[in-house]
Parts: sequence; structure tokens; C-alpha cells
Amino acid sequence: MAVKAFSLAIMIMKAGSLVEAPIFTGIMLMLGAFLFMLSDYTLSILNFKKDVEKHGALRQVNIWTYFYAQMFLGATIFFIST
Repeated sequence: MAVKAFSLAIMIMKAGSLVEAPIFTGIMLMLGAFLFMLSDYTLSILNFKKDVEKHGALRQVNIWTYFYAQMFLGATIFFIST
């Protein structure tokens, strides 16, 4: 999924005349994909590593990276549609 998001971001940046702010939109898409990867990574550590505190700082990192990934991807859709 991350590879698809990054390739879509590069295609958006190359097709500058079709999107209002192609560089900004592509960067937001890449940032959203990266934050989703980071969120999934922290979630896998929380679920599969035995000696990790379930309500510690790593849990907060997981929640915030997921939230901001959703925000960046939603904003990307907004910028593509305008």
C-alpha cells in the first residue's frame, strides 16, 4: 500500500496541470502513507512484543500517527477534488 501511495504521489507531482498544488498534494500523500506505516509498525510492537507496556508512550505514538495519517490522506483527497 505504501508503494502505491508513493507512486501515486509521484504521478500527481508530475501531472502538475491537473491538480491545483501538485507538490503540496504529493507531499501530503507521502507523509500520510509514511505515518500509516509508522502507526502499523508501532501497533505490531504493541501486539506482538511481550514486554511492552500497553498504555505507555508507544500507545500514544500509535494513536497520534494514525490520526495524523488519516488527516493527511483526507486532505489529499480534498486537494485532488478541487
